[in-house]
Amino acid sequence: MTSWTVEQNWNFILGLLGKKTEPLPSALSLIRSKRVSHLSLGQRRKAELLSLFSLSLPLYLLDEPFSPLDQSERHFFLNELKALKTKGVTIIMTTHDEDLLTEKPAAILELPRSIQS
Repeated sequence: MTSWTVEQNWNFILGLLGKKTEPLPSALSLIRSKRVSHLSLGQRRKAELLSLFSLSLPLYLLDEPFSPLDQSERHFFLNELKALKTKGVTIIMTTHDEDLLTEKPAAILELPRSIQS
């Protein structure tokens, strides 16, 4: 919810998952009281990804997760994905960024440029 703060969104997501209130990830402490609507697109995406990855889910479906992030932030989150992968987490991600494919994912499914029915 964009009218809520980062921390309110965090607590809402935990509630949806039936989890008790947990501390906000420390990397979000600087923006915890900011309304999501006041964050830049990159800050929003970082908050979304940090929150998501800290939930310890068995499966992540990510659609272009790194598009608004700069190169160093992409590198940071790629390392986060690698850490999740070593824990046995399944990650399915779409991307148009061919540079991400050099990170040696377990499998790549390449779709044709256009799909006709």
